[in-house]
Amino acid sequence: IHGKPTKYGWVVLNPKGFHLRKNTDIAYGVFINAKYGVLIEEDVQIGPYACILSDNTINDTHGPVIIKRNARVGAYSLILPNVIIEEGEFVKAYSIRK
Repeated sequence: IHGKPTKYGWVVLNPKGFHLRKNTDIAYGVFINAKYGVLIEEDVQIGPYACILSDNTINDTHGPVIIKRNARVGAYSLILPNVIIEEGEFVKAYSIRK
């Protein structure tokens, strides 16, 4: 549901653009804006309070975000539009990917 926390405490804006595969672990406090598409593939883990944006109004960038199979996104990380996190990649906590 748009803007409503899931039972696990993470939030998706524009859920029609959000695609989630099986065996994922999305931690409490994660924020996802899927206006221009967010795909999270199988066996992905996302740490608490990470932010995934396909729409960034601060610098007016827009585009899909893809997090490929077996990737890990650390706590408090920021993933900006037009980013692909490759299979098995580890994004360290507090990182910014642009």
